[in-house]
Amino acid sequence: DTYELCYHFEFHILLLQLALLTVSSFMHLYFLFKALIMIVTATIYIFYSHYFNFYYIISNRYDLTSNLLLIQTTFEIFFFILLLIGLDRRIEYMSRLDLLWTIKFQNEKHEVETVSTISRLLLENILPKHVAEIIIKENMSQGLYHESYDNVVVMFASIPNFKEFYVQSDANNDGLECLRLLNEIIAEFDKLLDKNKFSCVEKIKTIGNIYMAAAGLNPGAEHRMTRERYNQNIVALAEFAFAMIAVLEGINRDCFNDFKLRVGMCNGPLVAGIVGAKKPQYDIWGNTVNVASRMDSTGVDSCIHVPEETQKVLFENGYPCECRGPIYVKGKGNMTTYLVRPRGYMMPTSTSHVSSKFNASNK
Repeated sequence: DTYELCYHFEFHILLLQLALLTVSSFMHLYFLFKALIMIVTATIYIFYSHYFNFYYIISNRYDLTSNLLLIQTTFEIFFFILLLIGLDRRIEYMSRLDLLWTIKFQNEKHEVETVSTISRLLLENILPKHVAEIIIKENMSQGLYHESYDNVVVMFASIPNFKEFYVQSDANNDGLECLRLLNEIIAEFDKLLDKNKFSCVEKIKTIGNIYMAAAGLNPGAEHRMTRERYNQNIVALAEFAFAMIAVLEGINRDCFNDFKLRVGMCNGPLVAGIVGAKKPQYDIWGNTVNVASRMDSTGVDSCIHVPEETQKVLFENGYPCECRGPIYVKGKGNMTTYLVRPRGYMMPTSTSHVSSKFNASNK
């Protein structure tokens, strides 16, 4: 029986090698653990063959020395095991290297996405969102970005008595405390822009103690805007101005100051665009901007100073308007202007009579 088992002894070696290959094919096992399994399997086979005298029977059949046959078989098996261990080690090394490269790539991709997000947010804080998207998606280095609008409402809001408040002295750290207070005021104004009802309002810039904003800067959608939508932009900017006045009054109560906000508004055509290759700045130009600035400089504290065209829209939407009569405006001559009050404001009788007279003439 033993002879019959050993008649095809070479198949035993091949089956053992097949078993070792099977163990080596488990890719998720640690290569040293697989090496241990293969060594234990080969050792069991050798002792099993030696126990049943396989090598003695075969050596007698082929006139060989049993010890020499055992050494040759053992060397062949363990050489095959070393070969598999080397291959497993290389495969595991390449898998680990691939994993490390994948993790590094993912980390770099995440860093790039983070930097891109931060850059986009910074750009959107400097420029309007639609302009930032155009700059990110398109190459603006070879052309000038500009947009023409038929009807945009512009607002200038200033704190005229802040210049008297600002003093450089040791008591206020060479004016640093004054600037800190101004920054707090501007920051509170900026927080108003996060409200949904002021989503159409776009901050343009601040010049010292002057806050400049506009409503209706929506490129590509202007041709779809109706007259009611234009009027809504004017009303939204007027509400934004009154909200700024209320915020400033709250700061006055907290800081025991007496700052006043003077607001000028005007609506009409203008051009918007970006100027500058380095530190680009978004700005608006046109007669509408100049008139709005003049409305601010000739205005009254805690009121919105507007020309006649803007007054018509606000009056139709329930805002009390007080006619100031002809006012000299630099560069424009005499203009009939109005002071707009918040809704619900009770105007004096004499003023209401004058306002009604001018409103009737407008109609």
